[in-house]
Amino acid sequence: MNEINTPQLQNEEFRFCKVEKHKKKPFELNWQKQGYKFNDLTMLNHISLGGNAGIIAGFGNLRILDIDDKKLIEHFDKVLEGTFAVETANGNRHYYIISEYDKNHVLANKSGEFRAKNMMVLVPGCEVD
Repeated sequence: MNEINTPQLQNEEFRFCKVEKHKKKPFELNWQKQGYKFNDLTMLNHISLGGNAGIIAGFGNLRILDIDDKKLIEHFDKVLEGTFAVETANGNRHYYIISEYDKNHVLANKSGEFRAKNMMVLVPGCEVD
């Protein structure tokens, strides 16, 4: 079950996007620019019908560090201790950070990404094929 109502994600400034069931990509046009609040009935209805949800980086200065390298996860778990982080469906990690820094980056060796704007990650609890 998608956990869009995780307390750390219940911020009036954050925005979410609809993603098809078992998929990882948003399907609505302009999802980067608009999005839905965590308590929007359209979004909640989409989730109740089995759809996935993504949280969009940039709104409310939300940045997401998406780490795909297990050794880096161990490092960032120590460095970012106390930061809200979730394990993804494939065992990687998303760290949710508030920052004014707004540049997207792909980390060396494709070990992850820093998602600052116009990018998203699935919320905790989404299922993918």
